[in-house]
Amino acid sequence: MKTQILFLRGVCALLLLALLTPVLRAWEREPLNVFAERRAKLVATLNAPIVLFGYTGHEEANPSYVFMQEENFYYLTGHKEEGAALLLVPESDEQKGWNGPREILYLPARNLAEERWNGPRLGPDDPDIQEKTGFAHVQNFSKLHDELGTLAKYSPEIYTELPGPHDEGYPHAAIWSKWVKDAAPQTSIKDASPVIGTLRAIKSTGELALIQKAIDPSVDAHLDAMRTIRPGLYEYQVAARMVEMHAYAGCETEAYSPIVGTGFNSTVLHYNKLDRKIEDGDIVLLDVGGQYSGYASDITRTIPANGKFTPRQRAIHEIVLGA
Repeated sequence: MKTQILFLRGVCALLLLALLTPVLRAWEREPLNVFAERRAKLVATLNAPIVLFGYTGHEEANPSYVFMQEENFYYLTGHKEEGAALLLVPESDEQKGWNGPREILYLPARNLAEERWNGPRLGPDDPDIQEKTGFAHVQNFSKLHDELGTLAKYSPEIYTELPGPHDEGYPHAAIWSKWVKDAAPQTSIKDASPVIGTLRAIKSTGELALIQKAIDPSVDAHLDAMRTIRPGLYEYQVAARMVEMHAYAGCETEAYSPIVGTGFNSTVLHYNKLDRKIEDGDIVLLDVGGQYSGYASDITRTIPANGKFTPRQRAIHEIVLGA
């Protein structure tokens, strides 16, 4: 009897834990036809071959790095795994002699040894790859180099992403634009980034919904911080609670490194040490936002640590608010 009671208690505890544990969500993606429509607009605008590259997963060596796809590539493909590429060819090139597909998604061959560590990946030879990706033609990445060389015979120019004046961090555009030039040395390489940026500026209904799902938990986290901040807490404690609320609501990561600055730290534009104790009379700057399915929020607020501005603090706050 005692064993049965302990067993029932264990079952009840597991059921309660299941009820209290949030359901892990899959990455939300817009319908595949939305990405196809974007590709059609891009190729119609440029009327030339376009080759774009996703991130490889090797852009950062930090062991805590979580892979996030290159934004322009994701916008056009909806593909969020490593090592992919996209080739778009306008109908005019078919008339010149190009007899290949007009859209090709290139994926790396599957590596079962790596998948034991990192989980299953999509591969070009998967039997249902067309349905999963929304591309009628999916090929091994190893074929792209030679196909660009063939395409260059019919096209005087190829568009890709070229490095810009404000590029920072990993030189993605520089590396891959050189790769394209090596594959098609006789072709003029032009920049597709400005046109893609213009397309991305107008958000679809699906994008707006995803942005809202990033904003809602970010607002909740800011309101919670306003209620809980008090002298004696540390900046990192406030940030940790806000990040937890984002994650619990389904955000895959932070939109940027959380900024919680008190006292002098509230004047540092990208402060990220988060090691100061909040003192009575301080003001606290909160610049924290979550990211949901690739879409980010960005919210900044300044509040008094003890719940009440000094006259000087209020005067400056009102000047900024008015501006």
